[in-house]
Amino acid sequence: MTPAPFHHVAAVFGRLRRPAFDARAAVELLRFELPFFPPTRYTLAASALLTVLNDILINKRRLVVELGSGFSTAYIAKALGETGGSLISVESNAEWLDHVSAHARRCGVADRITPVHAPLKPHETGGDWYATDILAAALEGREIDLLLVDGPVASSRAKRRARAPAVPELSRYLAPRCAVFLDDLHRFSHVQIAREWGAILGVKFSIVHARGGFAYAARGAGFDPIL
Repeated sequence: MTPAPFHHVAAVFGRLRRPAFDARAAVELLRFELPFFPPTRYTLAASALLTVLNDILINKRRLVVELGSGFSTAYIAKALGETGGSLISVESNAEWLDHVSAHARRCGVADRITPVHAPLKPHETGGDWYATDILAAALEGREIDLLLVDGPVASSRAKRRARAPAVPELSRYLAPRCAVFLDDLHRFSHVQIAREWGAILGVKFSIVHARGGFAYAARGAGFDPIL
């Protein structure tokens, strides 16, 4: 396993290079012609979001599930308009989900989004995760083509493994040909989580620091979406 200090050095150098990739991505995102949505400190980096959109479009993803609604939601829904797909957007905060849904209506993409309010509940891993019964009801009979994990919030030491249940809980819904993104790879705990997920799925996650700070893996044939 890569030592944590080496990871932190790689993450720092990646973040130094990120502004150039984010600037390029911001220009490309303007082509989506969407109204302004206030970003927060939890917002997916522009270059990471563009990579997700690249994957949707170039690999013709149909069902996308995002854990953590926000800045990315309307962009993903608009991209799915090109593939005839749809988005299930899972959020633990009902007020924030309403805010995101209202923005989606302003953008004219609400018909492609199923908002799912799934409160955080105690999970067998020892932390809190989205209510599994609500997720099961939303995903019954569906196959996920792209899973974007940007929630729950994992910014404190106590919550550093908050996103770990995502693949163990949702792997049975993943399509044979699919992609998985995990955001916030500046945290070494997330590198460990990506490796655990890789073992479950039989794939190797790429750690991408400069282009938004995420881990990415694809299963089955497809094109590389990383800019």
